[in-house]
Amino acid sequence: MVAKTCLDYDECVLRWAVCQMYTISTGAAGLVNINTLAAISYDRYTVVVRRVLPVHHVSRSMTRLVIAVIWISSVLWMMFPMMGWGHFTLEGTGTSCTFDYLDRSAANRAYVTTLTLANFVVPLIVIVFSYVRIFLSVSAVRRGLMDNWPEFSLQSQRQGRKLHTELKMAVTTLVIVGVFCVSWTPYVIVATIALFGDAHLVTPMTSAVPCLLAKVATVSNPPLYSLGHPKFRKKIRLLVMSAMNRNPNVSMSSFTVSMDHPPTTL
Repeated sequence: MVAKTCLDYDECVLRWAVCQMYTISTGAAGLVNINTLAAISYDRYTVVVRRVLPVHHVSRSMTRLVIAVIWISSVLWMMFPMMGWGHFTLEGTGTSCTFDYLDRSAANRAYVTTLTLANFVVPLIVIVFSYVRIFLSVSAVRRGLMDNWPEFSLQSQRQGRKLHTELKMAVTTLVIVGVFCVSWTPYVIVATIALFGDAHLVTPMTSAVPCLLAKVATVSNPPLYSLGHPKFRKKIRLLVMSAMNRNPNVSMSSFTVSMDHPPTTL
């Protein structure tokens, strides 16, 4: 399909190489997204539900290791078609590339199915399990605090407030997970229909729209994370008010965002 629009062989090779690099980069970004959300969800679960020590702490080396594993595995999954397992092809309107979910060969079906299970279904199971347990745990603690508030020590009351903060952090991440699911689920449905259902239902338009929608999840994370941080929102309000009032007494140093308590940490 690429060859039909090329003027010569070198141009075809260049276009196809760029198309493949585009697919690898955007696909890896999506896989990093969902797997990072799953890791964050499990971390929140260990903090709120399975907490053994009063202070939960994950070392920087462990955090870096988890991040490295997520990135390496995500890139590796996207490199498999370059090694012969699975294929890339033009998507929808033919303006970019994606997985060839119209190829019903056994190898391609195995690749797309395994990719979907390992990098969509399993992370979603981890996320759903973690947040269901988080909300149940926080609800139980909150009921206990409300019923016996005068009898609780100051330390227990602080623990209750900390759990409430953890719940807010969990809600922020859950919103991001929801955006990811809304963005990627149509793509997964189209790919499944193309591989195992009536492929005639997958037209250029029905395949192009899910591909565009899937890219929303990657670009939406930074603003969602930022706006989910209460101190960040406070500083933004101060910055906007200062700009509107043109207050010369407000220095830019006061707008430095404190990240001592980020909304989600591994």
